[in-house]
Amino acid sequence: MATVQVDYQAKREALKVKYLKPKSKRPATTARGIHHLALICSDIERTIQFYSQVLGFPLVELFENRDLKSSTHFFHDLGHGNLLAFFDFPEDPMPPTREAIGGMHHVSISVPREQFERIRGELDKRGTEYFGPDRVENSLYFKGPDAPRNRGGSARGHGGPAARPVRPGPFRRPASSSGAGRSGRWVRRPRRSATASSIYARPA
Repeated sequence: MATVQVDYQAKREALKVKYLKPKSKRPATTARGIHHLALICSDIERTIQFYSQVLGFPLVELFENRDLKSSTHFFHDLGHGNLLAFFDFPEDPMPPTREAIGGMHHVSISVPREQFERIRGELDKRGTEYFGPDRVENSLYFKGPDAPRNRGGSARGHGGPAARPVRPGPFRRPASSSGAGRSGRWVRRPRRSATASSIYARPA
């Protein structure tokens, strides 16, 4: 069977012509912003510590999930009326999520320059792998506490024989405390999970 070559750039350009209006001709949005995104975590305290201590997003609410008494719903402040929320389901364990249609790819959060550098330092201090800003200007990509840990330089998932094939993605090893860095190389890492538990921090 012959392979049909798809011109994806032509498809993008056609969509832009059809739907993307010049700024002066766009209608005003009906939205005021994102009230909150709600993600699922496995450990409430670990999640609170990461988002409040590492990223600097204060915990502002915590209460029982109205749909399930064993579940807790809690919120972190992202500024300007925006919140990042989580549920846990301790009596209904769930497997790690995977990239899938309808899933979330990543959360992009704008922070001031001084907080950007502080967050980078916290990630280095904790040995959390990330990439940027040398590869992606003014950006840090890293996984939250519920993303599966990747080991060594393997490009294979470690979820056992039933694990599905994965798409490798690059991650930068964080600098060591001496500032010399653990590795000057880029290594290919598996992306088993959907990046709903990932944060993309960008200075304002």
